[in-house]
Amino acid sequence: MRRMAFAVAVARAVVLLGWGDLTRVRVSRSTPTKKGTTTMTNDDQQAKANRLRRELLHFTGDLERCFHPLNRRVIYTPGVQYLAEEAGAYWLIDAIASWIGSHSFVQAIQQDERLQTVHFWRLEVDSESRAAILTAVADKGESAFITQHIPFTDFPLASIDVWCGFDGRYWTLYLPSEH
Repeated sequence: MRRMAFAVAVARAVVLLGWGDLTRVRVSRSTPTKKGTTTMTNDDQQAKANRLRRELLHFTGDLERCFHPLNRRVIYTPGVQYLAEEAGAYWLIDAIASWIGSHSFVQAIQQDERLQTVHFWRLEVDSESRAAILTAVADKGESAFITQHIPFTDFPLASIDVWCGFDGRYWTLYLPSEH
C-alpha cells in the first residue's frame, strides 16, 4: 500500500511540475531487502542492460510513429518507445522534445543549417555517480550545441544514441538501427 501511495504522490508531482503526464509514471517492482528497501544487484542491472542492448538491435525501422504528448511536432519510432518503456526512460524523450523548438535550439539552427534536417543526441551515464550528460551535436566529433546535466538516473545503459530527423512537418526521434 505504501508503494502505491508513493507512486500516486510522484505522479501528482510530475503533473503539477509539468515534467510529463500521469500515464508515464511507472513504479518498478524489485525484491525487498531485509531492511524493507528495494534494490537491484549489479548482476541484475548488467543483465538488464545486456538484454536491452540486444533487443534494441532488432528495431530496424517501420512506418509506425508515436506522438509526443507535450511537443506535438515530435514523433518517435517503436524502437524509441521500447527503449523508454523497458528502461523506464520516458523522461529521455521528454528531455529531447523539450529542447526541440527552444530558444537555444532555434539559435543553433540559425548558426548551422545542417541542424534543420538532422542532429544526434547522446546520453552518457557515469556508472559510479549515476549522473548523466545529454548532448546534441550536428555531426560526430563536433562540439555539442545543447548540453544538459542530469544529476541522477537509473538508466540501465552506459550510453545511448537517439537520432533526430526533420521531414518538413515533424521531428522524428529514432535509434541508429532504425535509420
